[in-house]
Amino acid sequence: MNGAAAGVALKQAGTRGGRLEMALAPVAGTRLLAPFRMLVVSVLANLVIEANQFEVTAQASTVADPKAQ
Repeated sequence: MNGAAAGVALKQAGTRGGRLEMALAPVAGTRLLAPFRMLVVSVLANLVIEANQFEVTAQASTVADPKAQ
């Protein structure tokens, strides 16, 4: 997988003796990016955490409208 996939942002950061990558996917209908893959490379070991699926459900807004009063 690489950051060139449609709708996927890949963020990389270098650290002393290692590397961190996080792949982010846009959540439809929002301005949010959801992390779905993380890679940590170090001298001791490599770690990959990857979602095989994720679901998004809409919730009713609980923000009060100050103009309504």
